[in-house]
Formats: sequence, C-alpha cells, structure tokens
Amino acid sequence: MTGGADDRTCGRCRGALAGLAAGNLLGVPAEGWPQADIRRRYPDGVRDMEVEPERPDDDDLAQAVILAAACLEADALDVEDLGRRFWVWAEENGLGIGILTADVLGRYGGAHPRIDHEHGVTAREPEGRPVLEAARTVWEESGRQSAGNGAVMRCAPLAIRWVNDDTALVRNTVVSAVATHFDPRCIWSSALVNLAIASLLRGAAVDAGVTQPVVTSALTENIPAEFRDGEGHWYALTLRGRVVYASKDRVADGDVTTYEDLADPKWNGRICTRLGTHPYNLALVSGYISHHGEDAAKEWLESLKGNLARKPQGNDRAQVKAIWAGECDISLGNTYYMGKMLTDEEQREWANSARIVFPVFENSGTHMNVSGMAMTKASPNRDETLTLMEFLASDEAQRIYAAENFEYPVNPEIEPSALVLSWGPFVRDGLNLTEIASHRPTALRLVEEVGFDE
Repeated sequence: MTGGADDRTCGRCRGALAGLAAGNLLGVPAEGWPQADIRRRYPDGVRDMEVEPERPDDDDLAQAVILAAACLEADALDVEDLGRRFWVWAEENGLGIGILTADVLGRYGGAHPRIDHEHGVTAREPEGRPVLEAARTVWEESGRQSAGNGAVMRCAPLAIRWVNDDTALVRNTVVSAVATHFDPRCIWSSALVNLAIASLLRGAAVDAGVTQPVVTSALTENIPAEFRDGEGHWYALTLRGRVVYASKDRVADGDVTTYEDLADPKWNGRICTRLGTHPYNLALVSGYISHHGEDAAKEWLESLKGNLARKPQGNDRAQVKAIWAGECDISLGNTYYMGKMLTDEEQREWANSARIVFPVFENSGTHMNVSGMAMTKASPNRDETLTLMEFLASDEAQRIYAAENFEYPVNPEIEPSALVLSWGPFVRDGLNLTEIASHRPTALRLVEEVGFDE
C-alpha cells in the first residue's frame, strides 16, 4: 500500500479483505433470491458457507483477487491489461461470471469466454476489440441502461493499495470499473465506495458516524481525559513519540533539537522519511500547523523536502536501515520501532547504528502519536467488546503494551519498560489530540501541494 502502514492499519486492511471474501462466499447460495425467500430459508441469517472449498462459485471474489494482483505489479492500472487478466480468468475458470462481464469479454476476445470449469485449460488469444471499446459497445447496445454492481463488488483491494492517496485511488478505481462496466453510475459508485473504505482504513471512524459512545469507570479512571473523547467515542491506549533517528557516527549530540531544525539547509541530502501522506507524518504536520499556522507549515514542508536524501519510501524501519547503509544521516520515526529492531536479529545492527533524539516544537514538546480503540455502532457483541476494552485499559494490559511493544502507556501509573526508559526523558507536546486531528485535511493538502512524495 502507498505510504506503508502501522499495525492497526494493516489489521484493518486484512479485515477488509477477509470481510470481502467471507461476505461474497456467504452470499453465493442465495445470489439472485428475493429478500423474502432468503429470510424464509435463513431465518437466523446466513452463517455458513455452502460452497466447495476448492471451487467457490464467486466471480466477484475472483475478480477482486485479479485486481489485487494487478495493482501490486504496477504503479497504476492499465485498462487493456485488466481486460486481458479478466479474459484469462474467464477462459480458464469463469465460475459465476455475470452476463454483463461475459458479454464485454466476448467482444474483447472475439468470442464468448469458454468458461470451462475444468483445470488445465489454456486461454485463447483475444482477437476482438480493445476492452474499453468493448465495454462501451455493450453499454450503448443496452440503451445505456446496463449498470450492474460487479465493479463495486470487486473494488476494495484498490482502497488498500492506495489507502493514503485519494487522487490515485479514484483514478485507478475508474480504470478498474470501466474495463467491464462502462456506465457512469458503476464507475462513480465504485470510486465513492473505495473512498469510504480508504477513509475507514485510515481510522476516520468517528467522523463517519460508525462509533458509539462508551463510558465506564474502568475506562475513565485508567485513561486520562486528555487521551479520550469527551463523549467516549474513542480511547487512546498507548503513546509513541515521532522522533528523529540520528546516526551515531555522523550526527553529533545537539545537532538537531527541534522539528523546525529539519528545515535547516545543513541537512541538505541527509534526511530520510516514509511518505508524507502516511498518517504518522500527517499527524506531525498537523501538529506543526497547530503551532505555527498553515503558511509556516507549507514553508517547512518545502524546506524539509529539499533536504531529503531520496524520494520518500518504505516504513520507519527502512529509514533506519538507510542510516546504517550510509544513505542518510537522520530520519523520522516512531519510538517503538527502536525496540522492535533491537529484538530482531536481522535489524539489530540497523538499530545500533542510530540513537533516538526527542525533538520538540519550539516552546513546546515532542509530538506523540497514539494507538487507540473504539466500539462500532454495529457491534453485535457489545458486552464482550466492552470487556475487551476495559481489559485493554487495565494495568495488566498497559504493562503488556509497555513490555512487548515498547510503547509509553497512557496510564501515568504504569512505567515504560527499562529499554524504553533508557532512551531518555522528554517533554510531551501538550496539544489536544482532537486539535491535531482537526488539521489533518489541511496537512494532507499541503503535503500534496508541495509534491513532498514526488
């Protein structure tokens, strides 16, 4: 995915794909049934997959897998490449293929796909029209009425691939839809669905109205007010500083002490970072906007970009590896990755080449990112979910986070691990989390305006 992701975002992405697969396969036995018939047949809801494990009769899931593979293999989707991929699948398997998709692929291939369900079939060479022309022709011959839902059903992998780049997400979603579904309703519904998925993957749950307030003494007594929503929609669980990793050999103590220092020309060609559009960096830029305003933040971003040793790429650990390899001298990263690297045999050498520096905003403190939790409105097991939430806020769970994931607990009564404490003391930035979040749209716009990731 663009910009890499933290563990929480990766978990959401895995959940999205699992949900796509499970939802499609659960629906296979009743596909096309009237709602009343489904309720009579499944009064308690569809809960079991009634499909053959080796040959699930679901074209939407198959096409989602095709899309996932295509977007992993290129920086952008190509409509003709997609047409060929869909054609090969239809020729060699094609289980459950819809009438519209089969018709488009028929015009593309010069004959309707064989849809031979036996293994070992080799796809014929397409000899028909370009896939975009084929899709347009089928749509126009329907009186511009044909608007199936297949493009929407398969589109979710693109929201994962371009989770942090809405512009690229829309552009590639349009390509993915128009390959078989030319109607504008199909195209733009796919784009809107993917934008919604990407927003939720990034954690924009409260604004989307999908969380419910949860307030109990076990939560409010263990989690300070500054680390929770006033109405109980979300609770922070741990803190991780957005710090500077500095080469032990090439950066002297005191060379960098503030985030503002990163714009100094002395760092020209010496800084590495992951994508500016990644949530970790967007939160830092949001903090900068809170302290200095939009114009100053844009100027800072332009200067920081000018000091980069290479195009933003990889995750936080990859930047420390670049310091170890001599590609740059300092990088931005979250604190807990130091602990992760020190306990990884392969990455320990990277970690030992750098030290953590806690920069501050001028006249303030070090920016902190958080991990957190919320309960969705759709939670079918509220009591069990609440039990889990209260456990995660407990002293026991806070100690586990501190010891196993090298985090700073939000509960001030629980100390960080000895390793984390060895990184030294610091002053935390006092900005309210809601204040920081309010500037995220502006931060994203500024990152894009200065072409930070280009």
